[in-house]
Amino acid sequence: MTDGAKLTINGPGTIIGKGDAGQGSVIVVQGTDSVLTLNGPTITGGTGAKGPEGFNNGGQKVGGGIYVYDKAKLDMRNGKITGNTANAGGGVFVWTHSFFTMEGGEISSNTATTHEGGGIFFDGKDGHITAGLITENSTGTTVDWGGGGIYINNNGSMRIDSARITKNTANALGGGIAGC
Repeated sequence: MTDGAKLTINGPGTIIGKGDAGQGSVIVVQGTDSVLTLNGPTITGGTGAKGPEGFNNGGQKVGGGIYVYDKAKLDMRNGKITGNTANAGGGVFVWTHSFFTMEGGEISSNTATTHEGGGIFFDGKDGHITAGLITENSTGTTVDWGGGGIYINNNGSMRIDSARITKNTANALGGGIAGC
């Protein structure tokens, strides 16, 4: 999705990525005013797309399930992001000046193999979580900050009013939540 596209996905279907044989991330949301609203589907099987230049010089795969950047927005109301991997942001990777809201649903069993954010890597603007389950995500990093469930990077701003964040693991700091 690019340049102002708006897409709402309703219902209990499953969207399966092709891993490295495809683009890597199951869904990429890019560009000013682009909005993806999830209201029921399962997002699985992603391995991440080439990351932005500002993140480890663009040489890492990010956002196994969903990669959001360049002033775009992900609005998760219901559904599941599960079984995805990437170097950072195994489930969701939100980059500078982009937005993320979670009003329900589940982010589970995702892995960041070498960097932060097994479930969510957030370096965006005004993130807001009001409900949902973030569970059994992991990060394998031993040199970065961690954040098995959620990692909030130094440019990120996130508010969490309510969510169940449980059973996430990190080899470094913050099994549930970490930030720097």
